[in-house]
Amino acid sequence: MKHWKSLMITLLVVGLAACGGAAVPGGPHVPGEPPDGGDGGNGGDEAIASSRFFLFTGDDVRNTADPTIEVDADGGVHVLLPANAVGDAFYAYCPADCASQDAVSVAALPTVGTVINAMLALDATGRPHALLSTYLRVYYATCVGDCRYDDAWTVSPVLEHGGGFEVSGEAFALDPQGRPRFLMHAYRSLYPSGEPELATYLVGCDAGCHDAGAWTRYLIDDTYSWTETTLRYTADGRARVATALGLPWSDGFALAYFECEAACEDGDSWVGADLGTAYADPLVSQMFPAISLALTAGGAPRLALLAANQAEGGAPALVYLECETGCTGDAWEGSLLIGGAGAQELGAGLDLALDPVGRPRVAYVAASSVLLAYCDAGCTGAGDGWELTAVELAADIPADEVIPYHNCTVAAWLLREPSLAIGPDGLPRVAYRADDVSAPGGPQDPTHPPCRAGADMKLARFAQLASY
Repeated sequence: MKHWKSLMITLLVVGLAACGGAAVPGGPHVPGEPPDGGDGGNGGDEAIASSRFFLFTGDDVRNTADPTIEVDADGGVHVLLPANAVGDAFYAYCPADCASQDAVSVAALPTVGTVINAMLALDATGRPHALLSTYLRVYYATCVGDCRYDDAWTVSPVLEHGGGFEVSGEAFALDPQGRPRFLMHAYRSLYPSGEPELATYLVGCDAGCHDAGAWTRYLIDDTYSWTETTLRYTADGRARVATALGLPWSDGFALAYFECEAACEDGDSWVGADLGTAYADPLVSQMFPAISLALTAGGAPRLALLAANQAEGGAPALVYLECETGCTGDAWEGSLLIGGAGAQELGAGLDLALDPVGRPRVAYVAASSVLLAYCDAGCTGAGDGWELTAVELAADIPADEVIPYHNCTVAAWLLREPSLAIGPDGLPRVAYRADDVSAPGGPQDPTHPPCRAGADMKLARFAQLASY
């Protein structure tokens, strides 16, 4: 961290509507089929149809936490679903025309302990590699043969940390040779006592990676924990990172971008730029810092992030940034996509992906719905290059009519933590978490305990759009 450079990005407002509720330019528009099927107004001319459905974990239906999605060169959809508690994750695969849960195959990836982060990467052949982070250890998982079946997978504990560390965000990647790498940071406590440990390690394996002894970790920063990180590699093997520098919760997070050209096991090889302050509210709204990185074919970085807008009293702001060269200096250009009153509706999670010609698409949450901002040209500066559409509006999912608690009489779905992938056809596939929340809706029966609003179940949801 000796090569740290401070950079505060100047953000310019573009013509994207603030999303109070489900507001989109020209009124609410959900491309393709409505959630319960039907034509959706597109005449059925698309190569694929839009679809939206829940992703289950096989015959034994489990509650699941935040999913991660990738799409291969043939359009096949790969999703990781961590179980919400106890242990295990699930790998789901669906062919390119993914119309319903019936087309999804699911394999179980067993773990001891709850998977708090499930990360997925595809190698050059489109084969999935998974990294599963629990409270005590890290697992690496690969498959041989048909990945749709349990027995094709090998799931191995590769690092025992005893609860001292975390792997958060999309901090797992394969380098151009297909070798697994991840960034690990000191455990974050919501209620720290004393001075927290702040440290970041690069962990990697070159061969025989189901053997824990084949993995090596390198301390690259003993001043900050790099949290909610995205790790990516350029085609020639140079590391790129977007992260939130973790401090004690009361001190907030600094958003940062790092580059490493070579010898990345040496902390002095990482050169960084400060991108401002992250918005985070982990205790009340369960919103952790959100920053996502994608690289163009030439290795140029693109970023989407939730910043703390100091002009609005630290309120969240959805920001897009891009850079061509000199990205550890002041060469970034940016656009403020959502700010002002509409930003109060922003929710947990975002993800950035580029289409096959490098155009940015950002999935994010507003008013508990999943939306998509996309731009084909003029994506930075003052302009109107950005458009907005809905991936799925929470109100369009029929409410659960089975409420298990006395005095809870209303229910709704709340959506959060989207993961975005763009298919070879240029169209979005999105996986996200859907919380089935019940709450009191009228007078309480005094003969039973009062209703406490909360999630009755948590399931992953999938959307495939036929058009923007």
